[in-house]
Amino acid sequence: MRPFRKAHADPSPDLYDGERSMAAADAMRDREYSPPSSISQLRVCFVNQLALYSKQRTVWTAVALVAAIPLLYAVLNALAPSLIQASDVANIHAGRILAALPIASMFMASAVCGSMLPQEYNERTVYMTLPLPVSRKVFYLGKFLAGFALCAATVCAAYGISIAISSACAAHSYTAQMLESLAMALSGLFSFCAFAYMLSTRMTRGSSIAPLVALAAAIPAACIILAHAVPGSTCVLGYAPVFAPDLALSMMGDSTHMSLWGLFEYPIRNSLPGFEVGPSATVMSAASLGLGALMLWAGGRANDRRDMR
Repeated sequence: MRPFRKAHADPSPDLYDGERSMAAADAMRDREYSPPSSISQLRVCFVNQLALYSKQRTVWTAVALVAAIPLLYAVLNALAPSLIQASDVANIHAGRILAALPIASMFMASAVCGSMLPQEYNERTVYMTLPLPVSRKVFYLGKFLAGFALCAATVCAAYGISIAISSACAAHSYTAQMLESLAMALSGLFSFCAFAYMLSTRMTRGSSIAPLVALAAAIPAACIILAHAVPGSTCVLGYAPVFAPDLALSMMGDSTHMSLWGLFEYPIRNSLPGFEVGPSATVMSAASLGLGALMLWAGGRANDRRDMR
């Protein structure tokens, strides 16, 4: 019997030299790893929050609000045709259909952005997210953008449905005014979402009632009382972001919307000069976006200092 021999000869020295000359990118053991970029982290937080919305009641509330627009219009048109009068101009008719936009946008912002951040801390899911290569600032901003995107999509859908209904029974329409009104409504919505989100960073438990009461009642009442107490301050207080939806609907050519500031002003209207919303769309948009960004920054500072316990 022949003695046992090796099946393969020893590799030549040239082969070892070739392995030592491999680039770092070709050798798995020498591959360099780095955390994902801030944009990639932001996208992941944004998508994850939208996925959470799909399992919660918030997104279904948004769908219900959009679906209620043509339903409410059909009911009111059948029971009380004088409340929503038809018009030859689609802008005016669409503005009348969107009469509940001020309170609806405040409700949406409070419901969506008022509790999602405290919920992460209360349910301890934040402990599974922040240890990953995700900074607190990116985590904070990604969740806000998801909430604002959901609210903005709801408002855009409401505008689209209202314009489609009004265009079917109107002879004239002005597209530029519709787009300007939508931009104004989205600017106000941004400030509402930022306010509700900033308020949630200072709460142990999230609340949808507190930001809604502040936006729909406390802030408008304070602006009106201060405007009557300090003569000449109306030109400044009239540009408070809480009045942005009222200006948006006024830009459509109709003034029969559910403006809560008119309700607070009614008892003192006969004895004191009336309160007027700022007429400049540019100033109102700048005020809404600027104050919204400031509140978002303040909320981010509070979230950075928040205790993980």
